[in-house]
Amino acid sequence: MAETIPRRTQKLGYDPGAVPGESYDLGPIPVQGPDGPPIYVPVQPEDHQRRLLRRLRWLAIILTVVGSAGYWLYKSSVDPIQAHEAFNSGAKFLQAGRYQQAILSFDQVIALQPDYVEAYQLRGRANMALSKPLQAGPDFSKVIALRPQDAEG
Repeated sequence: MAETIPRRTQKLGYDPGAVPGESYDLGPIPVQGPDGPPIYVPVQPEDHQRRLLRRLRWLAIILTVVGSAGYWLYKSSVDPIQAHEAFNSGAKFLQAGRYQQAILSFDQVIALQPDYVEAYQLRGRANMALSKPLQAGPDFSKVIALRPQDAEG
């Protein structure tokens, strides 16, 4: 004979002999083996709520990852364009003798693309034109660090 477990339940209010809150024995529930039919487990409203919250958490994680990847792709495609535009305006300012505005433009280029060698070089020239060799020195050192082959020739 199959193994059994006791099953207990509360009496329902419509039973004339029922006492509210009291439980009684309905008899054993047969436990099926792996070859038997499936045993259905009742699902509570809390189970549905937990499942919904789990799905919402996964959706939030997926949206965050997709959003972050989209933002990174957007920034990596737009920053070089903005850096190039700022570099061109800085070069024009440098040619016109507006050294302070040129330095600001080159600062923007370097903030967008820290490895833009020409921006360091022209910012150093603008600082030298303003007689600020102490500010120009680190820029020229950065040019040498980024392009060591140019320092030799």
